Order: sequence, then structure tokens, then C-alpha cells
Amino acid sequence: MAGSSLYSIRGSSQKPAQRSIRRRSQTISWHEIFALVTLAAAASLSLSLTACGSSQQNLPQLNESGAETGEIEPAKSIKTLNRAGQRPSVEKDTALVTVGPRTIRLLQATNLRTKKNGILEFLVELPPNSEIQVKSPVAIDYSSYRNSSGSIVRDTNGFAAGVQVVSLAAGGASRDANNKVLALNKSVGGLFIAASTVTGLLQITQNFQPLKNLAPLAGYQMVYYLDGQPKFRCRKGLQKRFGSALNHITKVTPAAKDKSVRILNELALAVGRETPAPESYLLAKIRSPGAVSIEIEKNMKSPQRGAWTIAVLGTAKLHGFSNEPCAEFVSEEIRESYARAGFNYADDFGMNKRNPLIWSKTAAVAGLGRALVLAGWTPWSTERFVPPTGAVMMAEEGQTPGHSYFSAGAGGRFVVDNGSPQGRDLGQTSIVTLRLMYKTGVFFLPPGIQPRTWNPEPAPRGILIASANQVR
Repeated sequence: MAGSSLYSIRGSSQKPAQRSIRRRSQTISWHEIFALVTLAAAASLSLSLTACGSSQQNLPQLNESGAETGEIEPAKSIKTLNRAGQRPSVEKDTALVTVGPRTIRLLQATNLRTKKNGILEFLVELPPNSEIQVKSPVAIDYSSYRNSSGSIVRDTNGFAAGVQVVSLAAGGASRDANNKVLALNKSVGGLFIAASTVTGLLQITQNFQPLKNLAPLAGYQMVYYLDGQPKFRCRKGLQKRFGSALNHITKVTPAAKDKSVRILNELALAVGRETPAPESYLLAKIRSPGAVSIEIEKNMKSPQRGAWTIAVLGTAKLHGFSNEPCAEFVSEEIRESYARAGFNYADDFGMNKRNPLIWSKTAAVAGLGRALVLAGWTPWSTERFVPPTGAVMMAEEGQTPGHSYFSAGAGGRFVVDNGSPQGRDLGQTSIVTLRLMYKTGVFFLPPGIQPRTWNPEPAPRGILIASANQVR
């Protein structure tokens, strides 16, 4: 399988980009249902990367984390109620899933949101059996949202944008119900639902399609050079955190090298987005993802397919961190890659080694990084080394709060994470999102594999070099 291809053109020489700047506190008004009548907010609230607070009684939000469920309705001709010639506004910073239009019947009450001043605000709770339509292509929006406690928080799964309401189950086909649908679809800020409601249903082709190699936007070039090397520096923070393990190749036996190569190749097959990749590695039709998660935890054995479905719709939902399952998604794909390669992940991440790869220890980014190092994986600094396809990457020093994801090719410019299982091109991502989530400072590889450097230099003898073209 083709791995990460490296560009030969260097970007302009500029000072390193400033460290990530969190969004300043904002005061945003509440929306009344349909009428959009506002109430003044009493306090200024800062962006948080923690899970949602508890629901308030005055807001009818059943599942604030966004882990609602739905199912695709059979294809049929439905005319949605919308103003002619107008589309809901969609932020330019989106990750696209190219699929045909789909009508989805919601299996449970689901929050519908609209955007005001860059924040996704609660608009209405759609009752069970309501129908919505998701247009082609589906745009995943990563804007922050306000939870029921009033805090502005982030969901790393994102929200599906451009949603249209087809019918409200409670209203039937009455004139009043139609008027409500019309009012919703006229929302100036557009309509959004949790992306996890939609992503797991879009299994209509056999493969994820390759990302297009488009010219990077100006925002990307503020953070990275054109070849993908970062302009920012995390060296001191990484050295403080990982010590002598940073950029230090682990000496392993030939058999151990072969094991590492096979595991990395399986990771690359699942997350590489320079060539078509089977959707089944990440998405699977599992009746009860939570039950599968419990079995994995109980038996320390992982299935070989459905990492996204199990982690996002199973483990994270089951244990209450549905809005930030990035590290758990990465952990599940690691477990499954071990299984496909013919190994048991518990041999390296075992309870007997006091280093289990389990949500209670590794659902946080910092915990996952610690577990990888204890299992013999090497942390490599992106300041000097190129992340090959399949590498586990983390924002900045890999701390919590933070973000973890996979290199999907193009020297780490293509990525796959819980919010973009189909792949995301960082070159087409806004500067705000790059600084918040994707300033890749460190990546991890299995023992005995040394990546390429940005500036080619001789490699130590006897050390395996991860090729840009990783072949199974």
C-alpha cells in the first residue's frame, strides 16, 4: 500500500508560529425554539476541552454528548421545506464525506443546533422517529458548542452541517408541524447534529476514497512548511516529558522488527488516505458496540474490524466521554492492527506489565502516550522526523487536554481521527482548528522502526528505516 509521499519544495523561511492560542471567552445569547428570541448571558465563559456538564431541567437534552443514533431510510423522493435558492451556512473548515443524499430516521430524541457568533447553540430537541436529510457531501463542522450548564465546550467528533428536517414524528403531517419544519429549515445559522449520528451510517461504498492532493491554504503555511515540517517548536516540552526515550531507536531482534513492521503496515492499511482503503476497518454494522467493548475489556482480545464504531459508539458512549474519544479511537485501532497482524496486543499492553491499553488508563491523550512508551514504542519529534502513514500522532507535547490521531499520508498532512474517519487534509483546514487540534509535535512508532528525517541524513547501521512506500 502506498504510504506517505514527501514534497521536495520547502516553504518560506519564517519565524516559528506562536504557541496555540485558545479562543477568548465569549458571551453568547440563548435561542428560543423556532422564534430565536434571545436571553442575555450573565457570564463570560472560556473554551473547555473537558466532557459536558450535567443536564439542566429547563433544557430537554437527553444526550448532550451527541451520541444519538439513527438509521438510513430506504431511498425515496422527499421534498424538504426550505427557502428557494438558500443553503444553511457552513464554516469553511470542514472535512468532507462524499456520499449521496440520505434520509435518516432518528431512533431517539436528538439535539438540533444552529450557529451564532461561531458557537453551536441548542435550538430544539427532535423527537424519536423524526426524519432529517443529510446532503452530499456531508460537511463535518468542528465549532465549539454550548452545553446545558452554559459552558462552551468542544466535541472532537464534530457536527454534521447542512442538515434539513424532513418531518417531526410528534407533529405528523399537520399544517402546524409543517410550519415548524419550515421554520427550522429557515434558521439563519444553519442546522447541525452530532456527527456520530451520521458517520456510522454512511457505509455505502466498499472503500474510503483517497484525499485529493490540493495546494495547501495560507493558514496551513502559517503553521507548517509546504513539505509538512512544522514551523513551531516543542523540543523542550518533549524532552521534559519523554526524556531519553525521545528520538531514541529501540534495539530489537529480527523477529521483533518483523512484528513491528507488520503492525505498522496494518495501521497504514486502515488509516492511509492516499489510496482507497476498506471502510470496514473503521466502520462496521455492530448491533451493540458497547457489548463488544465490554468483551474486549474482559478477554483482552480485540476484533479485527470496526475500530471507529466500537470506540466512538461503544466504549466512549458507555463510559461517558462521547465528546472526546480521540485517544480511545486510536487505542482501538492499535488493538485491531495487532490482531490483524497476528498478535495479541496484551503481550505489549498487558495487565501483568501494569500497562493495559484500556479506556480507564488510555482514554486521555497523556495516558495513551505513556502506555505506548512503556510498551516500547518510540516517541519521535516532528521537528526533525517525518511521520509515516500509520504513525500515531499527537498535538504539541501529547498532553491532556490535547488531541491524538493517525498520519494518513503526505508526510502527516493527511490525518484520520475520531471526527474524520474518512480522512482530513490539514492543508485545507482553518488556522483556528490547526492551532487548536492539529499542531503535530510528536508521533509514535512500534519498536525498532526509525522514520525518515526532513533533511535526509545517513541512518545508523542495522536499524530498519520506515519506507515512504509501505508494502504489506
